[in-house]
Amino acid sequence: MLELKHLRTLYMLSIHGSVRRAASQLFMSQSALSHQIKDLEHRIGSSLFNRNTHPIEFSPQGKTILALALKVLPDIDETISSLKGAQRNQQTISLAIDCHACFQWLSPVIKKIEQDYNISLEIIDNYFGEDEHKADLRFSDKTSFANTHQVQKIGEFELLVVMPTTHKLANQSEIDVASFSNEVLLTYPVPTVELDIFNQVLLPRKITPKQIKQVQHSHTMAQMVSAGLGIAVLPDWLIYSFSWHEQLAVRRIAQHPMKKTLSLVYQHKQDLSALVESVLPLIRQSFKQLT
Repeated sequence: MLELKHLRTLYMLSIHGSVRRAASQLFMSQSALSHQIKDLEHRIGSSLFNRNTHPIEFSPQGKTILALALKVLPDIDETISSLKGAQRNQQTISLAIDCHACFQWLSPVIKKIEQDYNISLEIIDNYFGEDEHKADLRFSDKTSFANTHQVQKIGEFELLVVMPTTHKLANQSEIDVASFSNEVLLTYPVPTVELDIFNQVLLPRKITPKQIKQVQHSHTMAQMVSAGLGIAVLPDWLIYSFSWHEQLAVRRIAQHPMKKTLSLVYQHKQDLSALVESVLPLIRQSFKQLT
């Protein structure tokens, strides 16, 4: 009755809170995943979760299957990795991520690449501002790179201001830059000079937010915004990935659109070039499903 794919589905639903986001992380269409869920519900004769709640609220039967998934999936994944490692030596490749918000959607992509290509992607922590030659691969939204590096475009996105729908600025079609001086700005724990809202918009105009609060995780930041604890500037794909984004007002900064390109940058080596050529379609498709 239960298959491994069902356990992975329940696990992804618990992590991402919606069928659409879970489908994206499982590299499936939303309709295909919905069909799989309905098939499982038919097998067990009960619904798995309440479809009217955001995030998903599991039924008692759904919670039982999720508990099983949490129990057995780590052992299964560890066994698969062990078997692959026994077949051939595993190559370690260093990976840096300039785009802090990208950690969220890249995590399942990285795991799939590691499993399919028997490599270990070693993420370099606190990479921001580091020597760009330090990493083999680098996800970045910067615009200039060393001539020794190859650059492959992944996709485009825009940084937008997000706030509660009840916020006084939500009545405006666009946000005036000067308004930031009266607001609590939520940011990632990155030096302000590395954040686009500062280096492109605020610092050149000598505007300082009323207060800056650093938040580690995207979902926590969005929840704080929803609760009226501050505003934030986030990628459009991240904002619309939240199953409850209807509770947020999303606006551009007047006269200062922040459109960006996410790229995969890598050193010009034969083995890296071959790997990038193989995994690029997967990475691009995963990013496209977010937008």
